[in-house]
Amino acid sequence: MQMKPGVIDVRVQRRIAELDHYRFTYRRRTAGWTVSRAWPDGVDRPAAADGLLKMNAAAGEPGAVDMPFSAPGTETQTYWLRASIDVPGDIADSPVYLRLPTNAECTLYLNGRAWQGLDENRALVRLNPSGRADPSYRVDVMLFSARDRKGKSLDAELVCLDEDVWALQHDLRTVLGAARSLPEDDGTAVGLWQALVSAINAIDFHGDPGSARVAGAREVLAERIDALRAAGHAPKPTDVYLVGNSHIDVTWLWTLDETRQKMGRTTATALRYLDELPEYRFVQSQAQLYDYLREDFPDLFEQVRERVADGRWETIGAAWIEPDCNVTGGESLVRQILYGQKFWREHFGRESKTFWLPDTFGYAWALPQILVKSGLDTFMTQKLTWSETNPFPHGHFDWEGVDGSRIRCTFPQTYVSRTFPDEIAGFYERFPSKDAVSSFFYLYGYGDGGGGPVREDIELGKRLRDMPGFPRCRFSTAEAALEAVREDADRKAAETGRPVPVWKGELYLEFHRGTLTTHARVKHGNRRCELLLREAEIRAVQAEVAARSGYPATELEEAWKKVLLNQFHDILPGTSIPEVYPEVHRLYGDVLETTEHSIGASIEAVTRPGADCIGVFNSLSWEVVDWVEAEIDDRGEFHLEDANGNTVPHQIVASGGGKLTVGLVAAVPALGSAAYSVRDGARDVGNALRCSRSML
Repeated sequence: MQMKPGVIDVRVQRRIAELDHYRFTYRRRTAGWTVSRAWPDGVDRPAAADGLLKMNAAAGEPGAVDMPFSAPGTETQTYWLRASIDVPGDIADSPVYLRLPTNAECTLYLNGRAWQGLDENRALVRLNPSGRADPSYRVDVMLFSARDRKGKSLDAELVCLDEDVWALQHDLRTVLGAARSLPEDDGTAVGLWQALVSAINAIDFHGDPGSARVAGAREVLAERIDALRAAGHAPKPTDVYLVGNSHIDVTWLWTLDETRQKMGRTTATALRYLDELPEYRFVQSQAQLYDYLREDFPDLFEQVRERVADGRWETIGAAWIEPDCNVTGGESLVRQILYGQKFWREHFGRESKTFWLPDTFGYAWALPQILVKSGLDTFMTQKLTWSETNPFPHGHFDWEGVDGSRIRCTFPQTYVSRTFPDEIAGFYERFPSKDAVSSFFYLYGYGDGGGGPVREDIELGKRLRDMPGFPRCRFSTAEAALEAVREDADRKAAETGRPVPVWKGELYLEFHRGTLTTHARVKHGNRRCELLLREAEIRAVQAEVAARSGYPATELEEAWKKVLLNQFHDILPGTSIPEVYPEVHRLYGDVLETTEHSIGASIEAVTRPGADCIGVFNSLSWEVVDWVEAEIDDRGEFHLEDANGNTVPHQIVASGGGKLTVGLVAAVPALGSAAYSVRDGARDVGNALRCSRSML
């Protein structure tokens, strides 16, 4: 090889960039755009949009605008841009795209339907994924300027993609990344570098103006790679499972209203890619986000249900949201799984076996017991790779809880990554359990604020199935990949006699430590609501048993879901922007109102409305005998009776204003109640205790 790898690397990168100029066989700028701040006619408006539109200045009438459109970065605004896009008949059978480069977050509606998300990572929108393009399309683009105080822009042109050029660019990127991942003197690496030189030398830039002939280059590259395989240069004996995902923080640098739009954009984009790319698989977590989607974008929700049914979209994660696991109470963690799994069953006919928490800030030692008793078999996170002092020693292990329960844990090394071969190789290199398992769980796709994978990720992944000198890569759903990794680890443990490592104790993150103390009001609200919900449920059961009052299941479930939402790992720890927290405290207020009403109704049912009765409740799990006081009407002489008609000693503690404060020693069973009736007339209780002015 005459040229050094570093020189070849630079030449290949230049050729890939140069091919960008030949990527499109047809380009035409679009015209006739209008802009408005009002929700347009012909586009369904979800309730969650109200919060975004409240930020807007006066909407006014739609006005004409030249592209590229620019929005100032001085205020947070939502803009609507609309145009009618005509497709010439001579390109209608080609792959027709709208190209809309932007640095904003946008949702594109095609003929009134939410069609795809746009952002700084994705600009191409396929208009005809399954056949001939229509003569005309109505396009509406919702552009949100976000909160970063940076100017936003959007441009638009109609293009046809040169699929050969597009494919060669990905061919070259794939082989280049694989070559970079190997030592320069490795025999396979030498062959890959030589293949790259042959391929770029075969590109013909001297044909028709504005076009490049690349079919020959693709053939040369494929032949050289096939020759390497035939000569024994096989892929590495490691399986990498590529799992496309998009982590969406329910809040963080954005509010709940903005998150609901992020879920719509991310979902629409994933559905389009599933239409276009048969190899693609996508997973999305958090039942709460799907519930928002069901309310805001019912058409997209139904499309997701179809994709889940055909196995290409996976609902992942047993919890309602991805909660904090330090401040959150144990019963709340159980409810996270209870209501999450209930939603999956009701809407998708399945449950998740995985506790999916890629971004939570540490994990309490009680979790293994809760997860195993909830029927889960796998825990997935990557957050402990963020620890800043002591690297966590395992990437695949069993986590043993306080009671001895064990759950299998897999730690991918990131959750926001691409499928560039050198990036995959870098993350695998730092994976600490290569000795315990020879396969690797790899999450790819843009996240935190949603978005997910881009087309390039899938194209690169396709080419890594059987690349010489590189791990075998395959697309997978999450739970299938986690099961494959588990089986591989168990098989290797049986072969070597070295069991899968076991970790005992909490999984402590050496990072984000201030989250245990910041926003104390939020943490107080969480704990108060947790306790009140417990009290409300116990008293509602008591009322149902004693008086057949009817259990308020719907009201209490909705209250629980508000508390569970506020336990999201960027809400309860206090790491979201200030604009998030007014809504958080409003939700806590709703829960307080619901629980106080429920508790009051339960007390009234047990104490029999209209009767003179003192009701005493015990929400503890053991019998309580203690002094209690209650206020009754002053009715002259009276006595108290328990449920069996026995007279109960009492004492008048205070009187005035027609009221008496009565004290008594009440015996109340565990998680139960006791009722004491107020009867007319005095009755001797046979108490030997005597009191006079001078003697007790």
